[in-house]
Amino acid sequence: MYVFDTMVLSQQFRFYYRKRFPTLWSYFEAMVEDGRITSTREVRRELENSNDASILVEINKYNNLFPTPTTIEEDYVGKIFTIRHFRQNIPRKTLLKGGRNADPWLIARAAIVDGIVVTNEAFREHAAGIPNICRRFGVAYLSFDEFMGTEGWTF
Repeated sequence: MYVFDTMVLSQQFRFYYRKRFPTLWSYFEAMVEDGRITSTREVRRELENSNDASILVEINKYNNLFPTPTTIEEDYVGKIFTIRHFRQNIPRKTLLKGGRNADPWLIARAAIVDGIVVTNEAFREHAAGIPNICRRFGVAYLSFDEFMGTEGWTF
């Protein structure tokens, strides 16, 4: 199972036009339908905050893509934030503005379902980003390009 990050979905919804990339959309929809691609409610909330009409249209087509976190996932997020360094993952400015941060939620979901996070964030030494948290907790992650290669998607 793959757990998609906000930026990956945002870019897909914005730049991979259905008429231009019908095969990509066919593959994507089949994997969402059979439960091999998922995300989390927190990613949906971040996408909704973008106020991009094209994204809002797309996310409304995929309600089952964004399940509500379970209590087990909530506990896992708590586990992530027991590490002081990873609390930096939520910028103070975001917290003060009441903003959203889906990162720990998608990592928790991937950990619980034995999935792979699909993100376009790159590992940076001493950072508190998705790849760093994934490595620390033994959660696999791929870029969208690596995901497409793993799945054998060609166009």
